[in-house]
Amino acid sequence: MLNNQLEAKKSHLEIKQKLVELCFDSQARYCFELKLPSEDEVKAAHSNIVPALSVRGLESENYIGWGDGFRQEYSRQLIKYESYKNSAVFLSRLSSLAAELGEDDESRMYLEEAKTLSPENLFLKHKLGNLLIDNEKYEEALKLLTRSDLEIDSYANLQKAKICMNNSDIETAQSYVFKALEIDNTNYEARLFAGTLSIYHGEWERAIRHYRVALEESNKSSPLMVNMAYSYWMLGEFEKAERNLKKALLINPLNKNAVIFYSDVCKYRNKPIEAISFLEFYLEYEQKDETAWERLGLAYYESGKEYEKLEYFRNSLEALKMQNTLSSNPGVWNNIALNNWKLGNHSLASRYLAQSIKKSEEENNLELMVTALYNLSLVLIDAKKYGELREILNEYLKVFTGGNIPENRLFDYLMLFHVQAIEGSSGQDESAKEIVHILKSHRISENNVRYELYNRLLVYISETSDDKEKAYTVIEKLTRVIENRELVSPMLWLSIVNNVAFFSCNSQELEKAEYLLNLLPQEIHSNAYLTATFGLLNIKKGRLKKGEALYREAISMIPDHKTKQKFKQRLNYELGNVYFVRNDYVNAQRLLSTVLKTKEGNKYLVERSKSVLLGIKHDKLIH
Repeated sequence: MLNNQLEAKKSHLEIKQKLVELCFDSQARYCFELKLPSEDEVKAAHSNIVPALSVRGLESENYIGWGDGFRQEYSRQLIKYESYKNSAVFLSRLSSLAAELGEDDESRMYLEEAKTLSPENLFLKHKLGNLLIDNEKYEEALKLLTRSDLEIDSYANLQKAKICMNNSDIETAQSYVFKALEIDNTNYEARLFAGTLSIYHGEWERAIRHYRVALEESNKSSPLMVNMAYSYWMLGEFEKAERNLKKALLINPLNKNAVIFYSDVCKYRNKPIEAISFLEFYLEYEQKDETAWERLGLAYYESGKEYEKLEYFRNSLEALKMQNTLSSNPGVWNNIALNNWKLGNHSLASRYLAQSIKKSEEENNLELMVTALYNLSLVLIDAKKYGELREILNEYLKVFTGGNIPENRLFDYLMLFHVQAIEGSSGQDESAKEIVHILKSHRISENNVRYELYNRLLVYISETSDDKEKAYTVIEKLTRVIENRELVSPMLWLSIVNNVAFFSCNSQELEKAEYLLNLLPQEIHSNAYLTATFGLLNIKKGRLKKGEALYREAISMIPDHKTKQKFKQRLNYELGNVYFVRNDYVNAQRLLSTVLKTKEGNKYLVERSKSVLLGIKHDKLIH
């Protein structure tokens, strides 16, 4: 039986990409920002990722409630200032408390007082150097470092390296890091720095070796665990990456970088539900984090699709509404729409998507515009509003003319949806004309779309004419897919094989049909269309009982009444033809008359049946 059922397409949420921040200092103030490729991209070695250097405060290693504790402790220590202002240790502690509270001027003042009291104290010099570098006082930091002996001072080399990183001088920074390691091979800061430089150069295994040494000195660093996780991810050791991210979150559950990284990993690994608890905990304390609300919405949405729970879609909707209060934009409207669709509110989903499309067009964001149009198409097809969809796509496809086509694989699907909208509103004849027009005038890069159009064209030719020349032209295109099944999705490949086999049966190319059906014997008795086609092959070979039994087995698999009727109509037509050839006019007339009575059936079969019935009538008059 011919199969022109469109493969179910996935709706697409709009997610802002968040780069992973890979720190090369223990305070997590300096980092590289790198894209997180998917598992498939890693496996295909398509990970030529250019890092961006970022020098800023990334995360606080403070744990829950520590901020208030620091403030109270700082106030208590200030009372003691007059009594202990001649103690370098006291002033250093006061400086640290001020720094934790973001009071950088006060922190520097106390630290300089402490250094005056103890000018040769290396720890105080390093601490002041860090403070100057963190506050971008690079010239002052360099002056301080001129009094350091770089041949013996590992930490001074690392501070020099940080300043070089600020100037994007990676090569010189690396030389200082190597010098620091030469002085102290187990220095935690140097190993962390060297590991992240290895990541920058794509040397993932070397990075891990550096981090393992660093772990011996400090196994309670959340940024270090994140860096380890990224290195393992890029090596394709995805489970190890996941485990290290969980360690990072156990050490510091408020590490935003780790929370978002972990949620993206869960998305790629098709287990989004595992990210939910971490995101919800983080959002209890960081309620104005738009990215986290977005990821929580995604995690609930994907979990809802996997477990088919409406509750998850409601939770996703609530998270996205929170995101919308922080940043109302076309992307979040797209996502809110999809949850409304899943909750059965097609009308509200359509309105949100229409808003998203309009705003994306105003902002000239063609990528998002295509995504929203794609999703709106799915919603309207699901609601069987083909006429409305046709009008919308007619209008917006004009926007993408004259080379203004975004490099977005979803764009090609819009043309496929346009064909479906035309068929749903005006019938197969007009949709076939549109298919021919698209194939002639558009360059379709998405294989699934291009070959699905050819597949539907073959169905149309098979159902409406005897034009074998046209059919063979289309089959020539489809043969490439049959021989290279990886070119398209498994469902489309199966449909193509079935439809070519069905045409071959009707063209009496029975050996070819049998060869094609033998490519997927496991699908017969489980796939209705293939089972029916196998039934047709048996009917064409004269094995009527077996063929009819297979066809009726296929009919029993069909869930909807309309498609069942089409299957029955085709079976009656094929059997009626066989009886006509055998001169069994009674059975032929009985079956072909039933073909004529089928509501919403194939018009071509009706016309062919009328022709055969006229032949029967003519033969009866002669005899």
